Amino acid sequence: SGLRTGAVHPRAHTAGGRGGPLPRPGRRRGRLYCRVGIGFHLQLHPDGRVDGAHDASPLSILEIFAVSQGIVGIRGVFSNKFLAMSKKGKLHASAHFTSECQFRERFQENSYNTYASAVHRGRRSGREWYVALNKRGKAKRGCSPRAQLRPVTLKCQRVLELCWQ
Repeated sequence: SGLRTGAVHPRAHTAGGRGGPLPRPGRRRGRLYCRVGIGFHLQLHPDGRVDGAHDASPLSILEIFAVSQGIVGIRGVFSNKFLAMSKKGKLHASAHFTSECQFRERFQENSYNTYASAVHRGRRSGREWYVALNKRGKAKRGCSPRAQLRPVTLKCQRVLELCWQ
């Protein structure tokens, strides 16, 4: 149970010299997998886009680090951007770590985790806004009713090997 991480394949460190050989102390490195549809790996693009891909790629290698108790930040190793949620509930990759980059991490009994914005939530309902992907791998707005009522769970999988084709 809990978040599972693993080592990144040694060839992963040659991509433009970014990512470094090992995660920084106190940080977990792995991929977040969303099982909606036929399954997607969450990825952060250098241009700020956030989406999912069926196959693992360097853009899906993420570093999860503690900000405070129960609050984490998520950084794309190869994009060097932070996962963020705007006040309108839109997911994007930010060059700078701000309060919008903080997420409440909850461990579920089924060994999946949920990530909700630590600063944004529904004004009237008070419901949390979750990180979610739709069945096509596009980032869902955290404030969408479906994301509020039934959060999509994410699972951190071990990084076994990367394809550089």
